[in-house]
Amino acid sequence: MRICLIAALMLIVGLISPVCAAGPEPVSAFTASPVSGQDPLTVQFTDLSEGNPASWSWDFGDGATSTLQNPEHIYIDEGFFDVTLITTNAYGKSTGKKVKYIRVGIEPTASFTASNVSGTPPLTVVFTDYSSESPTSWEWDFGDGTTSVLQSPVHEYTASGTYDVSLIVESAVGTSYIIRDNYIKVGLSPVAAIGASVTSGDAPLEVSFTDLSSNNPDTWLWSFGDGYTSTEENPVHTYSRAGEYEVALTVENSFGSDRAVLGTKITAVEPGSPTPVPTSGPVNPPSPGPAIEPPVANFTGSPLSGDAPLSVSFFDRSKGGVTEWRWNFGDGKMSYESFPTHTYNYPGIYDVTLIIKNDDSGDSLTKTAYIKVTGSAPVNPDPTETNSPSPDKPTTTSTPGGYDPDNPYSNPDSSASGSGSGSASDGDDKAGNSTSGNSDEDDKTFWFWVPVFGFIFVILIAVVLYMWMQMYGGGGKDTL
Repeated sequence: MRICLIAALMLIVGLISPVCAAGPEPVSAFTASPVSGQDPLTVQFTDLSEGNPASWSWDFGDGATSTLQNPEHIYIDEGFFDVTLITTNAYGKSTGKKVKYIRVGIEPTASFTASNVSGTPPLTVVFTDYSSESPTSWEWDFGDGTTSVLQSPVHEYTASGTYDVSLIVESAVGTSYIIRDNYIKVGLSPVAAIGASVTSGDAPLEVSFTDLSSNNPDTWLWSFGDGYTSTEENPVHTYSRAGEYEVALTVENSFGSDRAVLGTKITAVEPGSPTPVPTSGPVNPPSPGPAIEPPVANFTGSPLSGDAPLSVSFFDRSKGGVTEWRWNFGDGKMSYESFPTHTYNYPGIYDVTLIIKNDDSGDSLTKTAYIKVTGSAPVNPDPTETNSPSPDKPTTTSTPGGYDPDNPYSNPDSSASGSGSGSASDGDDKAGNSTSGNSDEDDKTFWFWVPVFGFIFVILIAVVLYMWMQMYGGGGKDTL
């Protein structure tokens, strides 16, 4: 009996002992510092596992492993890396994993530029990627329905419009996105045209003017012919004095400018007068009119630098009812337009002078070293221009100076305009046409023929006198 009792107790103890001896399985956990940075990146891993693990197995995500409890690892390559830790003890094992836990390298920052952002169609644009941190892929959207995956693509815009351009760049570390709104502008330069509600009537005469220009101008400059101007698109102007007035409109957009003159002059007459006042001015005596604002000269040009031959568009920005303009481009050439375009054929640095005038006074402005032309001179420049100074005629130049009210078209200072190698021809008329420049040769030819004809004339007189003496002088002898 005692033996049976002992056996039963041993059986019970044997069944209970394994249950009482069981311990907790491990729970893997860890941290790392730092978790991001430039390569090579040294990272210290720290085991935070529970359950008293007896072994550790690390996988750093780049092909390297470790069995240390708290290892240190160096990442050489850029990218995102998963980290896995497996811990074990006598009662089991546990796996812990952190996805894309370590980031080696810096995310790229998208950036780009374009060779030109406006022009007439077809417009070819070279896009250049300036993104940082060496991205490995690019995705361009040019805003007109076309895309590219090249790093620095070339794209042609064939239709007028304003286009957004975007770029997405990506590397092993991350992505970046940039968009430039209304970045590319493609269109045509405007063509100016004018409409007027009336062209004649009694003074004071109110006229509504309408801009009929095409190709979407965005700035307007009206000159009403009486010293007043407007920058409205469709202005209303009142002519308070009798007279005939020429109306002009200059329009501009991003692609160019144009000027038009109303085909019929505005004629304002004195009430009851059947005949328009002569075009020379107001009736006598004139009625008092408003004071005319003194003009203030100002201008801009585009482009301001480039290789020869360089075509530059100049834009008058003057104030004060300007009615007359004179430009000196610094290379001996001039223009009387309000918005001229001039071509510089030779490398150099050029001053530009604008002289303006209204009915009362004038002003002038010189911008020193305003145009910079690089490169070499053209092989076959315009034959109508004199390309080098004549040995007996100095090159025309100009520097900043004042306005002469007695001679509004005098050069403010005759000493200076650019250092380019081109020079003025012998003369330019007001329309901008070059004179022949052969006056010296004509003078030489004239003075050459004067003595020749004089000698022939003396010989003829001598022959006539001789014949007369033979006929009449001899006959007198016979009669004696």
